[in-house]
Amino acid sequence: MRPDDIECANCARLQGASKSSREWVLTISLALIVPAFAITGVLTRMYHVRQESLAAEWLQDGSRAMQAGNAAQAVAALRTSLAYTPDDPAAELRLADAEMVRGHYAEAQSYLDAVLTADSGNGAANLSRARLAVREQNIPDALRYYHNAFYGEWPENETNRPLQARLELSQFLLEHGKNADAEAELISLAAAAPPNDVDMHLRTGELFFRAGSARHALDEFHSVLQTSPDNVEALKGAGMASLQLGAFSDAERYLAQAGRVAPNNTFIQTLLAETRNVLEANPFVRGLSEDGKQRRAQAAFLTATARLNACAVALRGPLGSSAAGVPDLQTAYARVQAMTPLVTDARTRTHPAEITDVMDLVFDIEKITALKCGPPQGTNLALLRLSQAAHGPGQ
Repeated sequence: MRPDDIECANCARLQGASKSSREWVLTISLALIVPAFAITGVLTRMYHVRQESLAAEWLQDGSRAMQAGNAAQAVAALRTSLAYTPDDPAAELRLADAEMVRGHYAEAQSYLDAVLTADSGNGAANLSRARLAVREQNIPDALRYYHNAFYGEWPENETNRPLQARLELSQFLLEHGKNADAEAELISLAAAAPPNDVDMHLRTGELFFRAGSARHALDEFHSVLQTSPDNVEALKGAGMASLQLGAFSDAERYLAQAGRVAPNNTFIQTLLAETRNVLEANPFVRGLSEDGKQRRAQAAFLTATARLNACAVALRGPLGSSAAGVPDLQTAYARVQAMTPLVTDARTRTHPAEITDVMDLVFDIEKITALKCGPPQGTNLALLRLSQAAHGPGQ
């Protein structure tokens, strides 16, 4: 064998040994690296789990502090929670609530805006943001955030919160004199509220009253009475709504039942007495005889005339005197003088249609004197109720 051949063979053996060594080194390295990566992954997961656990513990501490009324302690705990899990919406929402309790509204807004930047449909964040807008009397922002809260996302155990949001918005609109807008919100609220949610229907009925819609208020109280027939608040509300709508017999029925359920409620008893006064003074009650109508119209005329004169005396002096210079009262007095000869037994028997003319004058007197001299009492109040009936005196 030539020397060159021997040298090549040695080189081959050396190269093979080197390659084998490298393969062993690589194998050993991989055997060491894989477990190292696995251990690192386990340690990393353990670290994150520990962080999440600590964040949850601090979040619970903050929630407990809020329930205990310690907002400052809650803020400290919740900030610590966020240090472990930044941008956690649950912690940010609770922290915003705590800051609002402390009166730190700018800080609260910053946390809420952070939540809404990440999730514009967060119902709770929109509701809290709406409340901040209400505090600032910012109507456009309040409307926007409240509506976002209605249609936003809520946990399954908080399905009643959107209804609460619409109720709050209705109250806000009423406080700003926007009754028509409030009524529209309340109509939507009434349609969405579950039939068995007594408190929500009661509150909605009360707000309908404030919005000037006795008809819708009565519907809400009826809804409550279908499931709770002896609910005093619903019976009282239905009586008040019926009274305002001129359904005096219905009002007496509701209020009488409310009085039986709550016999010591003085407001109900007073309202019931007032309703019965209206029924007794009303000459247009169905089934009343012609003589009965005549007597009631004459009594109403005398009562209204006395009220007119007393009001004039309180303001300027007796009607017809130079001292009584209130034009509206003097005009009413002139109409009384013209009507007086007609308000006789014989005249009203032969001209029963004039009972309507007499009562028109009575109603005008009660409205004028209520405006000039304040709310009436007793029979005068009953006559004013008749004049204000939404559908006119018909019962």
